[in-house]
Amino acid sequence: FNLPLNGIDGLKETSYYIDINDVKFVVVNTELLEEYESIKQNQLKWLQAILSANTQKWTILVMHHPIYSTKKNRDNKELRELIKPLIDRYNVDLVLQGHDHTYARGKDKIPMEDNKISNATYVVTVSGPKLSEVLRADWMDKSYSFTQLFHAVEITDNELTFSAYKSSGELADKFVISKSNGINTIIE
Repeated sequence: FNLPLNGIDGLKETSYYIDINDVKFVVVNTELLEEYESIKQNQLKWLQAILSANTQKWTILVMHHPIYSTKKNRDNKELRELIKPLIDRYNVDLVLQGHDHTYARGKDKIPMEDNKISNATYVVTVSGPKLSEVLRADWMDKSYSFTQLFHAVEITDNELTFSAYKSSGELADKFVISKSNGINTIIE
């Protein structure tokens, strides 16, 4: 793949952003975020700069490790403490994540300060053959264990439609994020 070279030094093509129509896709390398302090700090500064300068209507953040895990005995607390404040501050719309080999999504039950409601919808998903069981958690609106999926994202002016399909082609989950005055609402 020829991926954008606009990420931080040492992580080009593994951290980058691309604007397509009204959407800014931002890819964060969470593998090395945990390994090296200098990479962690540089990537966080880069992410904040990209999100704070964003003029696109929609923002989708993509990363390997999930902010909220779906697996028993796994909690990515440091990742959540580092990245979730940026997601909240800059009104990211959709956070696509993997690593746990399961499917779950949530928005309105995402823990927030001051009883606010999250603007972002979080999706943890799996497309490969390694599959696991979901450990149900309060943040989840929907989940699937042992289910291989592929996805479609469609965007119109004020709506983002996310569809998750089983490998058989059967629809497993579908939701619409409706954006009005900068506030996102989920329609199922």
